[in-house]
Amino acid sequence: MAGKLEGRTAVVTGASSGNGRAIAMALAREGAHVVCSDLKKQALPGGYEKDLEVDTDALISQNGGKATFIAADASKAVDVQNVVADAVEKFGRLDIMVNNAGVFTGLHNIIDETEEQYDFTMNVNAKGVWLGCKYAITQFMKQEPIKARPVPNCGVVS
Repeated sequence: MAGKLEGRTAVVTGASSGNGRAIAMALAREGAHVVCSDLKKQALPGGYEKDLEVDTDALISQNGGKATFIAADASKAVDVQNVVADAVEKFGRLDIMVNNAGVFTGLHNIIDETEEQYDFTMNVNAKGVWLGCKYAITQFMKQEPIKARPVPNCGVVS
């Protein structure tokens, strides 16, 4: 697949279904190599995507892209480190980090929410983003930047 992101490597957390799957597919369509990460490789049942029986990385490959899957909990530092390391090992570098993984424990008010629900939500939705940024930026600082390509019709007036 050729596109604007050809030669770039992306990690997408929460890539097995929903928005994460759509993001991973879009990045692949633009030519990025995609590391799909989630707790489970299989999509959650009941989603709106077509081809739910085909895993995201397999669907990318079927469409001519390059992708791999690594199981990881976005709220665990060692898992996020492993995802970044896997991207670099398989594709040589990391250029894009999409911290998409997120959870929802249902609608309830603060009085009814348990401390366990709060901790779970914050660990995935906040700490998971922080960990993703931390380890992606650590990798970005270790590697040579890719030269920016000119953007046609970008609206800059000289």
